[in-house]
Amino acid sequence: METESATKRKPCVLLVEDEPTQSLLLKKMLCAQCDVHQAFDGREALRMLYTQDFDYVLMDINLGDGFLSGFHLIDYIRMQDRFTNLRVIAVTGERFDALREHGSFQKFDDYVPKPVEPRKLIDAIGKFSMQD
Repeated sequence: METESATKRKPCVLLVEDEPTQSLLLKKMLCAQCDVHQAFDGREALRMLYTQDFDYVLMDINLGDGFLSGFHLIDYIRMQDRFTNLRVIAVTGERFDALREHGSFQKFDDYVPKPVEPRKLIDAIGKFSMQD
């Protein structure tokens, strides 16, 4: 007989982080609780969003891609009906008060500051999984 925890599906997370060391660190923080997929720039993230279903996107705002910043990506995601229920969490080293001034910042469901504390990252995902 399977227990409830054994049958419960892990949330599927797209981690969008252009810095490899930071990406690896975040993935290690999440892998026990989530099914983590990585994208290293905005273009790769868009391709993955259209080919896989994700419960959450954890996204650095300052992607070094030059083509799609985290703000461009959140704007695009929020314009698409297919992503209406997708939870997007900003993970960034920017100060919260500076970010609030950017109009697109309001489109994120939550914010986790860098350096990331593992508990805050897990709590950000957990509060939405309890609501969904």
